[in-house]
Amino acid sequence: INNTIQICSTNINIERPSSSGTCGTNCKWLLYDDGYLYIYGTGEMKDYSVNELPEWNEQKDSIESITIEQGITSIGNYAFYQLNNISFQM
Repeated sequence: INNTIQICSTNINIERPSSSGTCGTNCKWLLYDDGYLYIYGTGEMKDYSVNELPEWNEQKDSIESITIEQGITSIGNYAFYQLNNISFQM
């Protein structure tokens, strides 16, 4: 698997997520069993801290790829803290 993070404007149709939630006022996320984290919506992601990490961080060891849709204007602090199984490409 090519572990990457992508910023794009493509709508993706994939299977039912294993978990989901919000990560900002108009930002949402979906996490799939294959380790794919999909972040979409508009505007800024929420800022996190070491003491308050995003919900997907509980499954950090299984996350291998991330897509951030083009409508997201800012990535929150600590959003990808300790996600060591991915590489970033822009």
